Amino acid sequence: MRGRAAILGALLLAGLDARAEGLAAPADTAAATAGTPAASPVRPVLFGQVFAGYGAHRTAGERTNAFDLNRAEGGFGFEHDEGYAALLNLEAIRSAGPQSLFGVDNDSLVLRVKHAFGQAAPRTGPVFWQLRAGLVPDVWVESVQSRYDLRGLLPLLSEAAGFFEASDLGASAKATALEGALEARLALTNGEGRNQRELNPGKNLTAALVFDSLRLTAFRQSSVALQVGWRDGSVGPSSQADRRWMAAVTGRHRLWFAGGEAVWAQGYQGRGEVNADGVSLWLNGPVWGEWLGVALAGQRWRPDADAEGAKQRAVAGVYADLWTAPEGERPVLGFPRFRISIYYEDMRADGAAATLLGAPEASTVQSLWISLTAQASAHL
Repeated sequence: MRGRAAILGALLLAGLDARAEGLAAPADTAAATAGTPAASPVRPVLFGQVFAGYGAHRTAGERTNAFDLNRAEGGFGFEHDEGYAALLNLEAIRSAGPQSLFGVDNDSLVLRVKHAFGQAAPRTGPVFWQLRAGLVPDVWVESVQSRYDLRGLLPLLSEAAGFFEASDLGASAKATALEGALEARLALTNGEGRNQRELNPGKNLTAALVFDSLRLTAFRQSSVALQVGWRDGSVGPSSQADRRWMAAVTGRHRLWFAGGEAVWAQGYQGRGEVNADGVSLWLNGPVWGEWLGVALAGQRWRPDADAEGAKQRAVAGVYADLWTAPEGERPVLGFPRFRISIYYEDMRADGAAATLLGAPEASTVQSLWISLTAQASAHL
């Protein structure tokens, strides 16, 4: 059967070449192709992510426990054979603000748009482009997270500490060259994030440069990526400074991931006079087959670098991949995975940063978590 299929494929290609040269196609080839429906160049895309868990928490004053939904996202769109695409991604969030108990119907989960953009992927010589416009992913968060395997346990420092928003209204471009070894990203956005309209005439300009050794080595199962970035921007009606300098080093060997990230900020949480900084490290990988693994991660950041005090967060645990994700990058919009994790989390603050939950006695929170990470994507 394979031989017959190969012969039929060769005849079809020969018939197409003959038509292109103005020659008559053989009658039997024309008959064979007649009535065969043409494949549609447009493919629907579906993707989704759910991060859920149960945690037992201990502070200096009390013990609590609760089920939690850290992330629930679902999206759809289409991709065209020529590289065009349109994607819409929705997320569930609590309707009340961080310092409020009342939102929509008390504090219900509500849906909002996280990503919504059109995309084109042209090529100019040796450079491959990815052009987006709309509510686009942050270029720095997307770049580092694509080489990070623990998003279900711990967001990146960039996101967790509030240095960056996951998405914003604007446009972005990515250029890839040297067979993927060199990558440059650039974005022009409002700067207010996905939960606020533009409040000043200024725009945020973010740039990131990535050098990935994977494409330049014969040992394709391992890679080390060096990433640097910069952002110039403003936030709020008074155009408060909101600048960033960032760097990251990430390594991968098959299903092992390791890395570190550092961020320096001029302007933090809407206060342009404040300087802040942070650093994080992580390591995870399988220790039994490809399904049972260990994870370690830590973050430390100073909300005000000119004052005493810092916040820190440490995670250590084990996980079981019942549906093992493929080797390679970890796209922001999801990839196949079903992971159950058991881990210990320690959050604490000192000095001027000594309130994590709004009360001084809660400056240290220790938690034991059982969590589920379910992710999937499909081209229909």
